[in-house]
Amino acid sequence: MGQQTAELAKDIKRTLEEELLKVKNIWQRDQLQMKELQESLETEQYFSTLYKTQTSELKEEIDEKNRINKEFEEESVNWRWPEQILKR
Repeated sequence: MGQQTAELAKDIKRTLEEELLKVKNIWQRDQLQMKELQESLETEQYFSTLYKTQTSELKEEIDEKNRINKEFEEESVNWRWPEQILKR
């Protein structure tokens, strides 16, 4: 009976070692996947921030150009008005 118990213990130990190896492999795979997902998230956050910054800068540029155009139009009207008076 001692021999059977020793064999059974060896079988249980081998089974547990195999299960432990499977769990370790799954854990390592999950860790790698988590790292890849984290890197992907960081990349997306970087590009999102970059997009927002560029959008803001372009909006400011458009606003400035619109302001300049408005000033130009106002000055243009002021220059044309005296010409119309002179033509009369």
